[in-house]
Amino acid sequence: MDMSDQSFRSFSRAIWGDWLARMSGPASVPAAILTVYADDWWARIAFGLTMFACAWFAAYRIWVSEHERVVSLEIKLDEKRSADDLRRILGEIFDEAQKLCGAVISDGYGEENWRSDIEALMQKTHDSLNGKISDIELNVLLFAPMGQKLLFIERKTENQDRLQHFIHYFRERLMHLIDKL
Repeated sequence: MDMSDQSFRSFSRAIWGDWLARMSGPASVPAAILTVYADDWWARIAFGLTMFACAWFAAYRIWVSEHERVVSLEIKLDEKRSADDLRRILGEIFDEAQKLCGAVISDGYGEENWRSDIEALMQKTHDSLNGKISDIELNVLLFAPMGQKLLFIERKTENQDRLQHFIHYFRERLMHLIDKL
């Protein structure tokens, strides 16, 4: 079966599936016949215009139906692409947060470096997600209360413990956002 036959069959099914298109499409055929056989010139013009209007309206009804379906599918595709993009961005941020959670403070990588990396991640998070998630979700992700105070044995100072606490709960909120997608 060639493509034109299948397209014509689909077109015919679309016409017969829409009552208004069925009523106006076939009405164009008698109007076309009357246009040819009418004696009066004005009657021919009237029947010709009627034929054109009926055929145009039938085609329009089919187009509207198909167009709405295409627009709906395009919206779904855009939403899926947006969700995939958001999932990728959140995954990258999560990986960086995971690294920062396990960062070892040493002579070569001090507390100030760690703090600077955490602040850079917060800025990257804000810049990457601004406009992709709601302002409320972004504020919760960046500034929500930390929850129960945890003790991190590997952290030597109160400040290190506080930073570890912050990055730990930030990572938890990231996981929650990823799970929602």
